[in-house]
Amino acid sequence: MLAEFEEKQYEQHLNNALLEDKKLLFPPGQVLEGYLGFDAALFTIHPKFWKHFLCNEYFWPWEKIPKGTVLPKELWQEFEYLIEYLPKFKFNAFIQHKRPEYMSGSRAAEWASWNSPYYRYKLISHQQAALSKLEKTIGNKGVVVYACPAFHTMKEFWAAVEQEKIIDRSNFCQAGKLDNHKVYTFQSPGSYGIAHSEPEKIESYNLSMRLEELSQIEPSASNMEHLVALGDSIHSVLIEVQELSKIYNEIIEFLAKEYKDIKIVVTFSRIYAFRFLTNTDILIGY
Repeated sequence: MLAEFEEKQYEQHLNNALLEDKKLLFPPGQVLEGYLGFDAALFTIHPKFWKHFLCNEYFWPWEKIPKGTVLPKELWQEFEYLIEYLPKFKFNAFIQHKRPEYMSGSRAAEWASWNSPYYRYKLISHQQAALSKLEKTIGNKGVVVYACPAFHTMKEFWAAVEQEKIIDRSNFCQAGKLDNHKVYTFQSPGSYGIAHSEPEKIESYNLSMRLEELSQIEPSASNMEHLVALGDSIHSVLIEVQELSKIYNEIIEFLAKEYKDIKIVVTFSRIYAFRFLTNTDILIGY
């Protein structure tokens, strides 16, 4: 039985808890969006929309409908300058959120590993390949984990949010420990579970303790250099994942084609492409 709540609901509340308790923030693209005063882009050629803003000459032909604007290089350079006013970055945390299935019947495929009710989620091959390679790439300078709640009802979800226990009631598994598996199962919060098809006991690090350890390391000398290194790590991983490399390059070509010589544009394009292709959130520790 799938959890009563959606993955996105869990994602939002877990991220909020991590941002508040663990000195984490989202990549500064969102901070810069606030500086600019916008948080979304809209493209439409429908005349009913544009008639509210433009005179009749734009109604036809379609080619005359504005298609947006390209930000000038000077503004991107200003972004690089503003990033240094944010707290000094220390490490990266990659969180892949999962919605659990609650398995309560003895006919469940992995029942023999537990002989009592348990939770499970399935792995997506290209997503797992990217996350595992990423964990190996960043080594001890960050975390790459799957996160899944050890509850499945809306009542339990709300109790965890209300009591500020959503981190404590989640199970976290390092991506690099799930190679050659298709399913991960667990019974309780923490860092222990069993991976399948061939059952393998998995013990990951305690995420809260690991984040605390990382918070003690020396910060990066430059936030921009930290972001560029993040983008380089992402790039080195995605070009090696066969199922993703082609579309990754297409996304980068589309997003950064005007400004391939500007570091921040290329870096943000890589971060966006990674989040889009793997549905994984990137948080930065400071």
